[in-house]
Amino acid sequence: MVRKKYKNVATPSEEIVAKKLDQNGFDYVNLEFNELHRAEEKIDDVIKQEINKSLFCNINKCLCAGVPDFIAWKDGEHYFIEAKKSNGLNINQLKWLEKYSSYLNCYVAYITGGELLLSEFNGLTLKDLDEA
Repeated sequence: MVRKKYKNVATPSEEIVAKKLDQNGFDYVNLEFNELHRAEEKIDDVIKQEINKSLFCNINKCLCAGVPDFIAWKDGEHYFIEAKKSNGLNINQLKWLEKYSSYLNCYVAYITGGELLLSEFNGLTLKDLDEA
């Protein structure tokens, strides 16, 4: 299988998360807002179907303002990941997480001093990423 990595990594925080995903064998797409109209075509079909089932609608509904920086997948599981420095989430990101985190696997990866610290959504931990 050809690995999918669509990188337009823009920030040092995103680079750290992308490196962690690479190290652990994840496929992923960096979801840049101005590229969202093309993001769906880059996501694995099985993962799209799982997300569609979770949302009870098409994945495009969640590819909107506030969407986390990455969607990553491995072994049929998907994760939406927001990479942040120690500053907080903006209002669009908070609204997105409030609306979708109960349906999708979401978390925020805070980067402090080059280290990745995790704020959990749906019980996912950094250890889960290492073991997936």
